[in-house]
Amino acid sequence: MQNLYDVVVVLEAEGRPIDRREYKLALRTVKLRQEDDEWGTSFTFIVNGVPIFAKGSNWIPADSFVTRTSDEHLKKLITDAAASHQNMLRVWGGGLYGEERFYELCDKYGVLVWQDFLFSCSIFPLDEPSFHENVRIEVEENMKRLRHRASLALWCGNNEMEWFWETRGWPSSTATPRTGPVRHRRTRRSATLTASAGAMPTSGTCGTAARPSVRTTKVLRGS
Repeated sequence: MQNLYDVVVVLEAEGRPIDRREYKLALRTVKLRQEDDEWGTSFTFIVNGVPIFAKGSNWIPADSFVTRTSDEHLKKLITDAAASHQNMLRVWGGGLYGEERFYELCDKYGVLVWQDFLFSCSIFPLDEPSFHENVRIEVEENMKRLRHRASLALWCGNNEMEWFWETRGWPSSTATPRTGPVRHRRTRRSATLTASAGAMPTSGTCGTAARPSVRTTKVLRGS
């Protein structure tokens, strides 16, 4: 189990407390090491300076009716993962951002979290400024909410959208401007707001071959 420490932050104005937050924090470092090797590019998580062999599960919502998931059931799922020697859960981009209790359990039992942004297997209206603004707010609010978590190891831009780009003929679609930039904007933002966690553009990735077209890149730069 991970050692956790209680931290209390109090905001004062003219000597009087006006806001208060309590957190449980852990002292650790984690990064994703990707370097050229004899097979292509390595993909290794380094925790407190030690390479680990990441093994775990794909986390989808624990119940189709979200409010039906009890604290006891959620705890059993996380502790079962830890007991079976899983050290990472990947929060699937087609599901939901976890509640605080999910991350609290992962913090406590030493299970790392690969966190997808919630964009998956589809084309999104990235040529609409209002949608861009909606995405920006969603991303920033969730990164600020979760960035102190000891379990948070990686932010990932989306689920399978680059793979769909390469295999489903999206570049030839009239909707081309509506997909490519998703991964680039969010992973750049994650590097700014959450220095303690790694970032990658998409899951799964096709490497440097998969890149937005010139037309799509213009949409990205104009946002």
